[in-house]
Amino acid sequence: NITVVDKALWSKSSDISIFLTKSAACSSALKPDMNFINKFPNPDRFNITNEFTIPATTINEFLKEEKKEVQFIKIDTQGSELEILKGAT
Repeated sequence: NITVVDKALWSKSSDISIFLTKSAACSSALKPDMNFINKFPNPDRFNITNEFTIPATTINEFLKEEKKEVQFIKIDTQGSELEILKGAT
């Protein structure tokens, strides 16, 4: 069974910013650190083209609302995994 969540997962329930970048694969809830990224090839792919907010909830709150029990969670989120796991106990 797979559940698709229509909210972002984060460390707390709030609206969070999403930074869209020139290369869609580089988009993230974390703002690119261009001082660091400029040390690598093709830094332009991280240039922000748009920013918007979306609602976020914690893993704990989502599971409580959905009355779900979870045995496995896979997270792949462009570096925000720790921030998401802070919302789970």
